[in-house]
Amino acid sequence: MYCVKYVLRQNGSSELTLMGCSRTRLTGLGDGLVSETRSIDPLNNETVSCSYLDRTTHTTTRTATTPASSLAAEVLKAAENAAGERRT
Repeated sequence: MYCVKYVLRQNGSSELTLMGCSRTRLTGLGDGLVSETRSIDPLNNETVSCSYLDRTTHTTTRTATTPASSLAAEVLKAAENAAGERRT
């Protein structure tokens, strides 16, 4: 999936300004990777967000890397059942 976002300029012009674009890949992945999104801002900086699924431990890990940081942000979520209880 590919998405491009444009907005109208604030000076009353009808000209569109590119605000960014993103691509999401859901196929051709491996090693627990279940989705990958690449977003590019107007300054051509790319942010990459990935989601990983570990089926043995029932956890999902999401990472995001940005050009502004040498460290990736990471969120780990344990699976919950219908009652909201975490699996161990």
